[in-house]
Amino acid sequence: MTHPLLCIVVPCYKEKDNINVLLSRIEKVFQNMEAPVRYAVILVDDGSPDATFTIIEAEAAKKDSVFGLRFSRNFGKEQAMTAGVAYAIQTLKADAVLCMDADLQHPPEYIPQFIRHWQAGDAVVVGVRNTIADPPLLKSLGSWAFGRLMQLFSEVESVKNASDYRLLDKKVAKVVLRMREHSRLFRGLVDWTGFRRGYVFFDAPARKQGERGYTLTKLFSLAVNGITSFSLFPLRLIGCLGLLVTCCALLTMTYMLITDIAHISFYTPLAYVVVFLTILMGILLSGMGIIALYIGQIHRDVMDRPLYLIEHVITPTGHTAPNEEML
Repeated sequence: MTHPLLCIVVPCYKEKDNINVLLSRIEKVFQNMEAPVRYAVILVDDGSPDATFTIIEAEAAKKDSVFGLRFSRNFGKEQAMTAGVAYAIQTLKADAVLCMDADLQHPPEYIPQFIRHWQAGDAVVVGVRNTIADPPLLKSLGSWAFGRLMQLFSEVESVKNASDYRLLDKKVAKVVLRMREHSRLFRGLVDWTGFRRGYVFFDAPARKQGERGYTLTKLFSLAVNGITSFSLFPLRLIGCLGLLVTCCALLTMTYMLITDIAHISFYTPLAYVVVFLTILMGILLSGMGIIALYIGQIHRDVMDRPLYLIEHVITPTGHTAPNEEML
């Protein structure tokens, strides 16, 4: 009987100092694991300008369990996870996929807990951070704000402090791969599927090597993509604000007429008009900006460009050409 195959997908961007340590820790975990599970590690180089892909090539040449994909340029972490999952499901025929970061803040030692949840019937197993060691203040505030916005405005259920460290059964992965929108929030797509979920709680250590991949600018962009992809709340909010301002303007106009007729008003009508026209103009401009975000997403999806381009594929047997199904 063939044991199930778990593919571990690791997006990599300027992670040359972490790959060797990560693979060593993953290998040790599976050596000590009691569950009869085969594994493969898919390292997706997101167009790194450093020696990341050289390290991946060297590791693939030494280990039968290591595969590598290299993008033609930097497409982003969400696309890198999508490419890794596609390779795992379509090429390696994996039974489950586990996504994790390369910076060692997703400790591999928790992998057996993910597998136990999966074997118990959970189609999605989500890694939830208890703590993170020594996070930069602005990064910590940004992550907190992103989580709160997704909980408040998203139309899919999300969990506080949920991370991209998560396991997907192949049936969930196949559904996610059918979603081809360019403004991607991978964890949001997984949550949208609604399959049975389990949770693994972990403590994230401080990053020891390399640079942080997510700046505040990228985190803000991710939050905008998440909200506009999974919620119509901003559009509804603008509509409600417009209705509120209209009602206030009508009430104010009524008040102005009554007080003017009764000769008890000491404010000129022009003052009220100027104030409310300013408020209305601000709401209109905000609404146009938010609508432009949605139209921009529609524009990108209608162009139907590939989500990513794979330049090289590294297998334990050497270089191979990417097939069209992976694009």
